[in-house]
Amino acid sequence: MPYDFDLIRELSRELGFACAQPSPNELAIALDAQATLAIVNADSEGDSLIGFESAGGWHYHGDLQCSDPRGNYIDLDYVGVLTGLADGTVLICEGWEAGALRERWLVHCDYMDGLRYLPVSEEIRIRRARPTMGIPTGRRQPS
Repeated sequence: MPYDFDLIRELSRELGFACAQPSPNELAIALDAQATLAIVNADSEGDSLIGFESAGGWHYHGDLQCSDPRGNYIDLDYVGVLTGLADGTVLICEGWEAGALRERWLVHCDYMDGLRYLPVSEEIRIRRARPTMGIPTGRRQPS
């Protein structure tokens, strides 16, 4: 399912996130000064994805599914992800190891299951997005 770039650009502006289009099939949304979310409509209609431009290549296709340790879950479409980032229900989660950022992904504040698998050597940092209205500069697609 391709993402509606016109809707995403308009919603991003309303929520205070800067949005740029580095290529015809990609939008870059600045979640804060460190994190840019890439939204990609791949050439194959079934391969659209959302992910971070750096930090481990984390991404997802379709809806973001978040679950808690008891098996409860929530599915968020891309509009729900953006509004959740703005209101703090969707958070930026980062894994740091030896002082370096290893990976970055999105979590729901009420549905976090992956933290129980935290390696001893890793530090997890969870934070809210902070709209900056700056222009995202990244052009690298998530892998």
